[in-house]
Amino acid sequence: MTLKEWAICYAGALVLGGVGWVTTGNQWVGFGSILIFTAGYVLWLKSKKAAAEPVVISTDHLSRQQKRELKRKNKI
Repeated sequence: MTLKEWAICYAGALVLGGVGWVTTGNQWVGFGSILIFTAGYVLWLKSKKAAAEPVVISTDHLSRQQKRELKRKNKI
């Protein structure tokens, strides 16, 4: 997690938690908002990073025909 992503997560969680706490008057709603925002943001970052990384296919245990088929389809 970069410093910018961490700062966005921290600020967003505090703001959302504060708004939840002030509007409901219940500190547990604010704390739950912090947890939900943080978990959602981290999972979103993880999915974004996973989509950006190319999928690497290991050809160690494939037959010659399977390797040829992958090369033909430009997968390796």
